[in-house]
Amino acid sequence: MRTKPSSVGFLLLILFLGLAVFILTSVDTVDASSHYSYEHAEKMRISGKIEWRDYGADAFQEAVEQNKPVFLLLTAPSWCYWCHVYTSDDFIYHPLVYPIINEKMVPIYVDADQRQDLTRKYLEGGWPSTTVLTPSNQRLFGYSGPRTVGNMVVTMEEAVQYVKSSKFFSDLSYNYEIYGTTIPTTTQLSNLVIDHTLNILSSYDPVKGGFGTDKKFPQGRSLDFAIENYDSSQDIEFLTLARNTLTNQYTDPNQLTEQYHLFDPIEGGFHRYSMEPDWSSPHYEKMLNLNARLLKAYAHLSTADPDNSLALLVAEKTDEYIRTNWYDEKLGGFYANTDVKGGKAYYQQNPRPLKGLELKRLNIQIGIPKRYSHTFTYGRLRTTLNIET
Repeated sequence: MRTKPSSVGFLLLILFLGLAVFILTSVDTVDASSHYSYEHAEKMRISGKIEWRDYGADAFQEAVEQNKPVFLLLTAPSWCYWCHVYTSDDFIYHPLVYPIINEKMVPIYVDADQRQDLTRKYLEGGWPSTTVLTPSNQRLFGYSGPRTVGNMVVTMEEAVQYVKSSKFFSDLSYNYEIYGTTIPTTTQLSNLVIDHTLNILSSYDPVKGGFGTDKKFPQGRSLDFAIENYDSSQDIEFLTLARNTLTNQYTDPNQLTEQYHLFDPIEGGFHRYSMEPDWSSPHYEKMLNLNARLLKAYAHLSTADPDNSLALLVAEKTDEYIRTNWYDEKLGGFYANTDVKGGKAYYQQNPRPLKGLELKRLNIQIGIPKRYSHTFTYGRLRTTLNIET
């Protein structure tokens, strides 16, 4: 666990409680009326139980002046199922938890899809992500996913007491440094390419494809890089890597209930990642950026390996999914994601159930005068447009 300077007793307690990871069982059926849904999460967010601040100097100045720790929530409400679980009254809005967050801490709410910079800075490994900071923006502890109510109450109270007993600056100050530009040499760039190639080959799973031997995340750019290596070297090892990965990611339409993997063979498109090394037990969200990278990789594979009918099929169905579900013909551009739609209760069925999928939402958030931020959600798709008038 990453840590910043803090009291020994406090850190020992955090490390001890960190061992008590709360494992949740996924709910098979989730629709618009579900307790764990985008709708319920938004209802709780605006309920007033927690007065969320935006990330910025004002929030940290408030923490300094009131000598309170910062509770920073990094969430992805438009697609992240476990974010919906965490931001319910079973967890951070539980009667024992939210008064601590709201009264004894400075709560900051960050939508990860809108603030990728803060995602890179604070993400604790996955969504939802919680980081508790000192008023001077030093990390005390953090975790990803939900934790038990008892765990949260104890660790948050410890953070409050630690900040109370410590001295922090009475005002924030910022020191900016100018760094020169470093231009890599040709040799350094060549070494980077060589190192990346070796890393891909060493982490490749020759049995089930992909990279690593635990949870499997689809790596479209690494696959495309491997195929580029095949194009230039004709080394069959790189082509085998891409072929094997695709074969194991693919779901046989006749085995939806028994062996559902990363690729959706009914509607097309890839899910976010799989919990098992054989690509089974996927997290069912679908992301535009991930699918765009895999589309590029497997379209490339279909040209590098012309007899690979599976690569062509997957590329065509992924392209169709993106165009049908995410492309906005009226406004232009693409929506960014699709949420779980009910998980295996939806995806492991053919034909697919329709309950709850006809919902359309339109939220309008008014910003500064003559500037409007419109958050549109069609079915399970959500995007934000800033319009000047």
